[in-house]
Amino acid sequence: MNPPILIVLERHWDVMPKIFIKEALPQLKALGYNTIASEAPFTYSEEELSRLDSDSILESKRYYDQAKTFLDNVNISIDSLMKTNFKNIARTLQLYVSSQHYQNFTMILKEIPAKDCLHDLFVDAKQLGFSRIGIDMEDVLNKIGAFSSMKERVSLNTSRESHFFNEICKIQATEGHGLVVLMGSLHFKGLYEHFEKNNMLNNVVFTMPYENIFFTDKKIEQDLLFKCRKYSKMIFPISQKKDFSFEIETLIGKLSKNQFNQFQEIQTTSTTAKLNRQCPTKFTSYQRSGFFVDAISDAVDNNKKILEKNKIPYEVAFFRGKESIIVRDLNVKEVATQIQEAQLSL
Repeated sequence: MNPPILIVLERHWDVMPKIFIKEALPQLKALGYNTIASEAPFTYSEEELSRLDSDSILESKRYYDQAKTFLDNVNISIDSLMKTNFKNIARTLQLYVSSQHYQNFTMILKEIPAKDCLHDLFVDAKQLGFSRIGIDMEDVLNKIGAFSSMKERVSLNTSRESHFFNEICKIQATEGHGLVVLMGSLHFKGLYEHFEKNNMLNNVVFTMPYENIFFTDKKIEQDLLFKCRKYSKMIFPISQKKDFSFEIETLIGKLSKNQFNQFQEIQTTSTTAKLNRQCPTKFTSYQRSGFFVDAISDAVDNNKKILEKNKIPYEVAFFRGKESIIVRDLNVKEVATQIQEAQLSL
């Protein structure tokens, strides 16, 4: 049984999420996680993804070499780039770089420390046996490269988020994958809505460990953090900490709780039998820990309309490698009564 999808929200320039997940890798491995996904073309092999990282780091450091003299004048080093406000770096570069390019130049420089941390994370993950994949659109690099402004790049988000969701589901539907996804926090709302719309929130845990400093506009970032925190208690600052053991244990506990416990198939209950008499595709009864009984069918589309029409709660999850529809807690009186009294037909 695959563990729940872990989506690590991050600001790409922030080193803390990378350091945190790097420290958590052994515990995640023990819990069944073995695959790391990131915002890179889904068609790339692991070798191509690794080469993409190296090329990106080298290019960024070439930019830094060009700007070093200017940055030294205002005491900004490569190690302090992340913690230096974007506007302060941009103000310096604006004196020496064309008005069309200084903002992109600044962003490239600000992300250098985080890119180094991300490289270290992938190296450690590979040593622990994690595989690595991309989940972004095939031509995303060309499309982003063609856009000069952040506004134009953001216009791609809707189609990218749909692609992220489909790729994540495809991987999660394959038995034997425990998936960790590194995802820009600006994609949170769109991705969350995809999981919510498909009744799949029980399959995913969002977390966002972050450095308690801000990119440039504090209010905008605080609003983003508030929205993320509204849907997950796993959003927390970890700046200046050297020991993340408490936060890691909290996250591991949350992931363990969200795992589907071991299911044991049992004789069809009367409530499951009622579902089977009316729904086009049969459900099977399973007992899980705590003596709760669920009805599970891998024919999602066939049964969804009838359950929705009769307002019977259900969720969609990946059960034993297949996308399945699950009606929970059949042996709870309220649920059983609702199903027995429902006219289960279209």
